[in-house]
Amino acid sequence: MAVIDEKRNVARQQPRQQQAPRDSIADALTSHGFQLPDIDPGDGAPPPYGDNHDQVHFSQPGFDAGAQVTGDGRVNININAKNRRLADLLAPTLQSQIAVEPEPIGLPPAYIPPSLGGQPGQVPPPKLNVVVQIVGSRGDVQPFVALGKVLKDTYGHRVRIATHPTFQSFVEENGLEFFSIGGDPAELMAFMVKHPGLMPGFDAITSGEVSKRRKGIQEILLGCWRSCIEGGDGLGPPPQPHAKNAPLDASLQVPGGREPFVADAIIANPPSFAHIHIAEKMGIPVHLMFTMPWSPTRAFPHPLANIQSSNTDDVMTNYMSYTLVEMMTWQGLGDVINRFREKALDLSPLSLIWAPGLLSRLKVSWTYCWSPALIPKPNDWGRHIDIAGFFFLNLASSFTPDPELDVFLRDV
Repeated sequence: MAVIDEKRNVARQQPRQQQAPRDSIADALTSHGFQLPDIDPGDGAPPPYGDNHDQVHFSQPGFDAGAQVTGDGRVNININAKNRRLADLLAPTLQSQIAVEPEPIGLPPAYIPPSLGGQPGQVPPPKLNVVVQIVGSRGDVQPFVALGKVLKDTYGHRVRIATHPTFQSFVEENGLEFFSIGGDPAELMAFMVKHPGLMPGFDAITSGEVSKRRKGIQEILLGCWRSCIEGGDGLGPPPQPHAKNAPLDASLQVPGGREPFVADAIIANPPSFAHIHIAEKMGIPVHLMFTMPWSPTRAFPHPLANIQSSNTDDVMTNYMSYTLVEMMTWQGLGDVINRFREKALDLSPLSLIWAPGLLSRLKVSWTYCWSPALIPKPNDWGRHIDIAGFFFLNLASSFTPDPELDVFLRDV
C-alpha cells in the first residue's frame, strides 16, 4: 500500500510554477496538471573532476589512474600501480562479484503462460503499467518494441513505449502505446558517433555542441518523468497548468481519449539516464536492458575503453575501466542529472564521487540482448544480470515478388 500511496502522491504533486520567462523547451515541458521546473543550469560546460573537462585523473598513495576522451569518442585509460594498494582496495569488491549467491528463499517459480508450455492453473502476475524508456536510433528502439509486444500480447500488461517522436508511427503500428520524451535521434546519434557515452571532448565543449546536447538531455530527462505519470502521448500543445490545491474537474479527459497512466515498473536502456532516479522517487522497480555490455566485469574492459597503459593485471584493469568511463559520463552530465533530481523529483543530489557505480552497488537488474554464444555471461555477473538472446521483431510483409525475381531468389 505504501507504494500505491506514493504513486498517488506523485500523480497529485503540484511543484511551484516558475516566474522566469519560459523558452521553447520549457513550453514543451508543461505537464498535464502541473508545471515542470526549468533544470537548465545556464552554462555549457559541466563541472569537471579536474582542470580539464575531457579527462579525469585521480591519485592515491600507491597508484594513479586517468582517462581522457579521444577524437572518436573512445576513452584512453592509463593505470599506474606503484605497490599493492590498488589490489588491496579492489580485492573485497572483486571477491564479492564472484561469491556464490544463496538461492532466493520463498520465491514462487516464474509464471509461464500455457501458450508457451506452462502448466494450466498457474496464477498469472497482476497486470501492470509498464513504461519502456529508450534513447537512441531505430536499432535501439526495435528490440524494445519486440519486448513490449510480448509483455502486452502474452502477459497482458499495459505497455507504453517512451521514446523520440520520430518513432511514433513505428511504435503504434505494432499495437503499443506511444509517449514522446522529446529529442531528435538523428542529432543525438550524430553527436554520439563522436562521443558515444555523451562524454565531452574539449573540441565539443568549445564549439558549443555540448551545450546543445545537454539541453537535449534535459528535455529527455523531463520527458521520461512525464512518461511515468501522464496520460496522453506527450505531443501536441501543452495543457494549462492545474492550480495547486484547486479542485479537479472530473469532466476533463486525458488527451487522445486514453486512460490515465501511472507506471508500476520501468524498463530502460542506459542512455535514457532518468530511470534509476524516477524509480527511487516513485518506489517502483527498474530493469535495464542493453545491446552491449555495460556492467562492470573482470572478463573484458568497457566497450568504449582503450587501455593505453596499465602495469596491473588484466582483472584489475578491466574492472577499473568501467569506473573510469562512468566517471567521464558523470563529468559531462552529472550536474544536469542532479538538477533533475532536485528540481523535478525533489530528491537529494548525488555526489560525483559516489554516483559512478551506483547501479552496480544497488544490484539493479539487467538483461542483455545478445546470444550467449556470442558473448558468454562472465562468472562475476550475479543472478541479477541475464543474457537473454536477441530480441527479434517480425516485420514480414505481404509483398509477393515477380515470378522472375522469385526464381532468381530461389536459385541464389
